[in-house]
Amino acid sequence: MHKHNSEKIAWVREIDTEEYGVILAACDVELLGKRLRYKDVELVISERFYGGRLV
Repeated sequence: MHKHNSEKIAWVREIDTEEYGVILAACDVELLGKRLRYKDVELVISERFYGGRLV
């Protein structure tokens, strides 16, 4: 499914590090605030981390 160009589809956060330069972290809009589980691993898609810029 193609999204219209003006529709915001992801949260983006830029992290500037001395060792690696700029790291870009992104997540789909629908995933923000969710918990993903696989076997013994749980991943929290945190607004505190990903809540940067909506693009």
